Parts: sequence; structure tokens; C-alpha cells
Amino acid sequence: MSTNVNLNAESYNEFLRCITNLKEECNDIDINNGIIRQRSNDKTSIFQIDLNPILPDVTMSISDIKKKIDLFKIFAGQDVNIEINNDGASFYKFSDYYQQYSLWHLLINSLIINLWRKMN
Repeated sequence: MSTNVNLNAESYNEFLRCITNLKEECNDIDINNGIIRQRSNDKTSIFQIDLNPILPDVTMSISDIKKKIDLFKIFAGQDVNIEINNDGASFYKFSDYYQQYSLWHLLINSLIINLWRKMN
């Protein structure tokens, strides 16, 4: 299933501010039906943030947020289109008038790593 979400500059900046605030506490961010519900890295807190006013019914995961936050900041102050494809290997494309940034979230990689760890 593919979904397109168009965010004006103000909405994208709110989304960016939200993930920037979580980058020190969480390695990954999981958005499920427009809600971030994420445990902190030290397992002492759970964050729940309703993004439905900005990203209604969106489901996506962003891993290694600290490494990717600067790439998300490229789009600050711009109208942004987010294309979300959650069929099999998840694909997310952030784009504005000038550029685009694509994220692939391969669930199979984590399955292989977990299987390898169990075997060794």
C-alpha cells in the first residue's frame, strides 16, 4: 500500500522538531497510525506523541535517527511530500521542489541478524 502525505513548511518543521527532541533518547522512531510510541534507549521511559494532525494514519519506522537527522533538516522550511510504501520492504521518500531523500527499511535484514545471533 502506498501513501502520499503533503506537509506544508510549518507542519514539516513540527515533525522535525518532534524527532529532533527524541534523537538523544531513542535510536529508532516507530510511527504507527500517526502515533509515536517509543521506549527510551535506557528503558526508563516511554514516549507517546500523537502526530495525527500532521501525519494522519501514517505508519513508518526510522532507524538510527541520530545519523539521519541532518538529512531531515535539509527540508526544513520547505513544503515536503512524503511517499510511504509499506509493501514488503518499506520505502519512504521525502522530497521537495529541489531534492529527494529515500529511506529503505528492510525487515529481512533484522530477521537475518537475529537468526545469526541465535545460531552463534
